[in-house]
Amino acid sequence: MDETRLEKITLNTIAAVIFDMDGVIINGMPYHAQAWKETFQAVGLHITLEEVYEREGEAGTAAVAHFLKERDVNASLSEVEALICKKETRYKEIVQVEVFEGASELLVELQTRGKRLALVTGTARHELEISLPQEIKAKFEIIITGDAVEKGKPDPEPYQRALSALRLTPEQAIVIENAPLGIQSARAAGLRCLAVETSLACERLSGAELCFPNISVLSEYLLS
Repeated sequence: MDETRLEKITLNTIAAVIFDMDGVIINGMPYHAQAWKETFQAVGLHITLEEVYEREGEAGTAAVAHFLKERDVNASLSEVEALICKKETRYKEIVQVEVFEGASELLVELQTRGKRLALVTGTARHELEISLPQEIKAKFEIIITGDAVEKGKPDPEPYQRALSALRLTPEQAIVIENAPLGIQSARAAGLRCLAVETSLACERLSGAELCFPNISVLSEYLLS
């Protein structure tokens, strides 16, 4: 982490805060991970929850290709798409919406202080609609979903699209993330990034400028 930049992350110097969704706003990653685990088990392959957390934010096709390559398994595009479809179906069956403590309050306070809010997630729009409560969704001026981009995280495109929609430069916004690929995406787009260790420990999130145990502690830092 680059401590020489930490003092620059203050609300006085930014116009917008861009959030990841799963692992930052809602606790959806355990359900995504479990759905992936069960989907691969059904075809005789074992995948760990940590492996899923490490690929969080990546496009489904890229994630499946990575998991299969790690196991020396070849699959056609139709077979990959079938796995993704099964995973998405299972996710919808088991997901239970849970907003992280302090997340809603942070969004409200940021809006009160005149900050614009955007959401950038690797989750597809149809999954977002069943995962994100409407009262939370309504707080975001811009929402970029995984199926709205050609290249998902860690490519900078998702965050670049958010900046373009907000009509801001990277210096005018910060990102809140919880996953290595999301942090890489934000930094590649020229954005400063803070992280929360809801899925992985801070040592796995070293690309962020500062890491916090949860959204409540991060809020204290931002709002103080």
